[in-house]
Amino acid sequence: MTYKERFCAWLNRSALAEDATLSTFTGSTCRCMASRDTNNPSFSAQWHRDNPSATACNGLGLYSTTEATTPLSFVITEPISMISGNIPINKEWLSQIGEIQKTDRFVWGTVNRTSGAFVDLSGKSEYHDYITYDSNKYLIRDVTDLPGDAGQVAHLVRRES
Repeated sequence: MTYKERFCAWLNRSALAEDATLSTFTGSTCRCMASRDTNNPSFSAQWHRDNPSATACNGLGLYSTTEATTPLSFVITEPISMISGNIPINKEWLSQIGEIQKTDRFVWGTVNRTSGAFVDLSGKSEYHDYITYDSNKYLIRDVTDLPGDAGQVAHLVRRES
């Protein structure tokens, strides 16, 4: 059994694991996204004002969307609980993230609550995919693999609305 499989099995039975829902959106990419920097596309309200007859993407950068939800379990920490003794060890990683807000969260390991399978967050879009936890929506940013291929840690940023 790999470390990742052991971690997922532990998450399924641990009292420390929290429940959440991952919402993933697929659809056709709006031209407001394609018209900008292809390395870092983002929604352009100005493009929609300049092209009022274009299909509205409602700020997602996608239209004709389909939503898929996945029930998750993970260990979640607030930034303050991470500070204790870990910052000197994770200094390089934290410098890549940038400023961390009090409302941000970190998730350690993600497992599908139904199937028990590992859920990879690295391919999720911070523009339209999100995690709902404790009635709040969080954007998924800065996903990093844990040592020994045991899973991932992800930085979640609270979404306004």
